[in-house]
Amino acid sequence: MMRDPRSRRLLGILVGAALFLTLSVGLLGSVFAAPDASRSNSRGGRQGTTPSSPTSTATAVTVPLTPTSTATPGTVPLTPTSTATAVTVPFTPTSTATAVTVPLTPTSTATPVTVPFTPTSTATSTPIIVSGAFVIGDQNAAVGASVTWWGAQWAKANGLSGGSAPNSFKGFASSTNGLPACGSTWTSSPGNSASPPGSVPAQMAVIVSSSITKSGSAISGDVREVVIVQTNSGYQPNPGHAGTGTVLSVVCHS
Repeated sequence: MMRDPRSRRLLGILVGAALFLTLSVGLLGSVFAAPDASRSNSRGGRQGTTPSSPTSTATAVTVPLTPTSTATPGTVPLTPTSTATAVTVPFTPTSTATAVTVPLTPTSTATPVTVPFTPTSTATSTPIIVSGAFVIGDQNAAVGASVTWWGAQWAKANGLSGGSAPNSFKGFASSTNGLPACGSTWTSSPGNSASPPGSVPAQMAVIVSSSITKSGSAISGDVREVVIVQTNSGYQPNPGHAGTGTVLSVVCHS
């Protein structure tokens, strides 16, 4: 037996090399044996050996595809529901939706009405000038007529059924005391010498004469009627500023 250490080490190396060589030879033998076996099998198949039965994994099988409703693109007819279908419904308007033109029958309170003023023959009071009275002609004294009861052109503005009045009479009868009675007479002076009042009321009693005459400087006339006149503004005792108005009612008639 070897007791030298170097001898033992050398022996181990040799043993290892022998084992490596043995393994290498075996491995090479198996490598070269595999192709020979393949060639042997090929030759045996050609010489009538039993063919190999292919497995399911080695054989390609074509399976026809039965497409499903989700895999096959197609046109599916749509059956619309009541919410998906547009429906045109003819509109039948109700009484509240229909514009109706109603002819308006105006009532007495809703319609402004212009009522013509018709003066009556009676008056609750008779406004008078304390001293004297103005005069109009009987052909101008109709109720509602516009009259001139004072002015430089009084004789032209007033018509008398008994004939024309003298031009010097300007319309004021100075001799009356208070309201003259129908059927009586009056006297006056020419022009503004009759001393007419400085102002007149809004309504006043006026003499209606059918005849006026002049004798010298005296002028006189009859009292056919007494009427109430609504006076207009603008009067002055100077004949150049005429006094005018509207006949409202009749106080008396002879």
